[in-house]
Amino acid sequence: MRQSFGSLVQTFHKNYKLHDWSVIVHTLIPLIHSDITVAVLHGWLYDTFAPPNWVRAVLYVVTWVLMLAGVVVLFVFVPRRKKTLRWTTQDIFVLSILSVLLLAWDSFLNDQLFGPIVSAIPIFGNLLNWIQLPDLPYMFIVVVAVVTIRKPGTVTALIFIKRVLGEIMFSTHGLNVLNWPDALDEGVITDLYILWRGEYLLSSVRSIVIDGFIIGALRAVPNTIIGDAVLDPFLNGQVHTWASFIGTNIAGGGGILGNGIGNGLEVVLTAPLAIRVGRSLGIVSGGDRSTGDRGTTTATSMSTQARARSLAGSSTQSTTSLVTEVVSAPHARDSLSTDISALGTEHQQNEVNLGESDYEGEDR
Repeated sequence: MRQSFGSLVQTFHKNYKLHDWSVIVHTLIPLIHSDITVAVLHGWLYDTFAPPNWVRAVLYVVTWVLMLAGVVVLFVFVPRRKKTLRWTTQDIFVLSILSVLLLAWDSFLNDQLFGPIVSAIPIFGNLLNWIQLPDLPYMFIVVVAVVTIRKPGTVTALIFIKRVLGEIMFSTHGLNVLNWPDALDEGVITDLYILWRGEYLLSSVRSIVIDGFIIGALRAVPNTIIGDAVLDPFLNGQVHTWASFIGTNIAGGGGILGNGIGNGLEVVLTAPLAIRVGRSLGIVSGGDRSTGDRGTTTATSMSTQARARSLAGSSTQSTTSLVTEVVSAPHARDSLSTDISALGTEHQQNEVNLGESDYEGEDR
């Protein structure tokens, strides 16, 4: 027969001894199985996370401050300390193209085509949605931006521009500035990690695996937590029970566990292809640590080499062959010197003859 909660507490206080842990264990076991414990646990799980309004406001303001501080560090402090990390016109151009591609995938192809197809797959559809398979091209574009631009704030700028373009084009309310932390938190924390890793980011197979899962988790997990715990309660008045919060983030699609694992796996799978795409475009600035290339090949040097090759053209080969022949053959050098001397003498003689002809003409 189960004891009441009050009698269990009295028994616990009466028999509590620091040197006798068996008494504590035998006292707590009935407490765990008591009705009151089940009721308390049930009440906690199905109680709503609804802090007072001032707490919601403080959390919201703190989130904004942290996001803006990260933006200032990425776009102001770091470029001032290191000139090679300043954004160039080419970086902005590439970022604009990738932002439009990201918006096209996220708003059109994924929502209208790819997402419904994945959801309709029998048996495995829910699993594929749980690991965020529709986000695979999304994360591929993000990784392409990282390996081709390699500047502080790349992920933040990419996702934020995509968000602003989407609000301008599709939102009926225009720009939703109050909800911008939902876009900033996806990139700021990720970019700080990328900045910390530096030239070692995605530099080997092991690094691709470790960095890939960390980047995927940092992009997805903070966004889910901040959205559920800060933005939804303050901006939309939405409250969640602890049971729904835990269940959604563990078993539900788009939760912390599914987003972290899925996005991390997607970065690992797409990183090698993204690196190849960047190198094929000639604008990747990352290096391979295993070969000793520490990122010295920059976009500027590669574009300069391309312009030099185009200006040289076909005349480069002929000039090189002529110089090689002259240097390698001593008799060719002597012959060339003799020919040049003869041409000079003939030119002087022609000038003398021309002068005498003019003089004779004046006498006549």
